[in-house]
Amino acid sequence: MTLPRTRWAVFTAILALVATIGACGDEAPSSSAVDGDASAATDAGDAGVDDGGASDAPTPDTDSDPDPRDTGAADAGPTDTGDDAATDPLDDPSDGGIEDGSPDAMPDAGDDATPDTGADADDSGLDAMPDAPPADTGPPPCGPSTPWVELDDLAADEGWRRTVLPRCTRVFVPFLAPLGSRWRVDATALPADTSLLVWTPHYRSIVAGGVGPDPLVRAEAPGIGGSASVEVRPIHGGELIIALERDDRTRDAEIDLRLTCLEGCDRRTTRYPLVLVHGYAGVDSYFGVLEYFFDVVPTLADAGFSAFTPVTDPIERSELRADQLREQVDEILRDTGAARVHILAHSQGGLDARILISRDGYGDRVATLTTIATPHRGIPLRLADFASRHDFSPEFMDTFNRAHPDDERVRYFSWSFRSCRTLQFGCRGDSDGETVDAFLVASHLLLSRFGDNDGVVPTDSMPWGEHLGLRFADHFDEVGQIADRERDGDPFAHRAFYRDEAYRLADLDATTAE
Repeated sequence: MTLPRTRWAVFTAILALVATIGACGDEAPSSSAVDGDASAATDAGDAGVDDGGASDAPTPDTDSDPDPRDTGAADAGPTDTGDDAATDPLDDPSDGGIEDGSPDAMPDAGDDATPDTGADADDSGLDAMPDAPPADTGPPPCGPSTPWVELDDLAADEGWRRTVLPRCTRVFVPFLAPLGSRWRVDATALPADTSLLVWTPHYRSIVAGGVGPDPLVRAEAPGIGGSASVEVRPIHGGELIIALERDDRTRDAEIDLRLTCLEGCDRRTTRYPLVLVHGYAGVDSYFGVLEYFFDVVPTLADAGFSAFTPVTDPIERSELRADQLREQVDEILRDTGAARVHILAHSQGGLDARILISRDGYGDRVATLTTIATPHRGIPLRLADFASRHDFSPEFMDTFNRAHPDDERVRYFSWSFRSCRTLQFGCRGDSDGETVDAFLVASHLLLSRFGDNDGVVPTDSMPWGEHLGLRFADHFDEVGQIADRERDGDPFAHRAFYRDEAYRLADLDATTAE
């Protein structure tokens, strides 16, 4: 059928337009087309549906007659695979860096593959990421051994004391607790997992690397800034130790400590136990009922002091008696945990103690030696069996003194004594009326040829070390023997004498601690 000329022209124009549109759909969109109207690269009848990057090419209508309502999108044409992400692993280099909606499989050229970790040679001064600060690893670890730090004594009722716990150390604080007293220890601002403990002096053996018994009391403070409190009674009068144990010792810490006396607060004590050493013919007790130091140990205990009375052979050379004394001093140190002892020795007992210190090297275990009427320079007479075992002659004692010099680690003290016979009115007038016991009148008379004496030992033989003075009593009075029992108006009260000696040594301990 021959179409009219006009219709032929129209049909030819439509075919040309369709061909042109098909050719444009096969070409990649230019950057100007993307930057401009995006609908120019799609089928004008596609209802504006974007498939994410590559649009479907329009398919010509195969109807015999063109349908004016046909928008060109009804027919599902084949998908253009020219720029799909599934088939194009790389960005089209012609896209000018404009993102087409599909992720790049690899970084664009020029991008850093990994974050910049430092100053690169090609850096322009701006890193992709700032350098990371060094990690906080905390304080450095402590060494293999933990040193111990002993702080000053904590005094009762002085209020709160700020106490520093240096890093990588263990800290302990001594305090003095009299026999028969009761105490409370408070601690606050504690680091996490800190233990507050109170020990006997045995703790010092632990400090020295040894072992010791369990603490008397213990309290835990699990949280930071926590508090702990304990109450304690001493087993022996003397030193107790507050220990502060913490899990983390790598950091400094500051805590507050307080010590409060709850009971027996008028009592006193020495840091070290008192050891009373008897003299010639001395025993622990006569007939099991009469102590050599009569009623002295209970008197000291009532005042807060721990005192011990070792026993040696009553009539024996001081060298052998010193061996027996050594064993008992060792036992006292083990039982109490004390580092040292104070020795108060009467008569020959002073010579026993001097041998213990000089010959056996106990200067590190004896803090002081106080001798009471000890014949350091001898006795010029051989009285009955007095010299049957030990030679007390001045000649022998001169040799003895050269063989047993003082130890510089020990403080030596001495007391001198004098007594008078009934008819020595001048002596009695100068001695507060002191009169020698009837059992000692004969020996006192014989020794009076050489000067003042106490009925057994010449007065000028007694001084040794720091001389504390002259007192008025005979040899029995000095230890309170019942043979010369204490009477009203007696110038020498032996119980008060030993209690005052304990107070003197307590003051000495306090001064030494400072």
